[in-house]
Amino acid sequence: MRQETAEMLINIINAQSDVMRLKGRASQHILIHLAHSGGKLPLKELYLLPLWTNKTLRNHILHLENDGMIELLDDPNDGRSKIALLTKKSRCKLAKYEEKIFDVLKKHTRSNATSFAELSAE
Repeated sequence: MRQETAEMLINIINAQSDVMRLKGRASQHILIHLAHSGGKLPLKELYLLPLWTNKTLRNHILHLENDGMIELLDDPNDGRSKIALLTKKSRCKLAKYEEKIFDVLKKHTRSNATSFAELSAE
């Protein structure tokens, strides 16, 4: 892996940690997964994510709910299930995270463009 690419990935990870300030990567992934699913998803679909155990997911879901990042609603299609819904607070954090990522990518692209320009000039 080129050094510039490694630095870009480190900057993305740092941006994620700086903006999200959540307990653990599972919480961050849950929010991002919810965002990619339109901000609303039945909990049973989150439990299908292969990355963590059900206990880990349950703990992070409870933390996210307590922190006001998600709201758990009764599923109208299944009385035994819940739906996770992104809150305004989490949508704001995700928007800030997206901005930071774009900044990192822009800087990386600019530095690579400069490198390519220097190479072609030689």
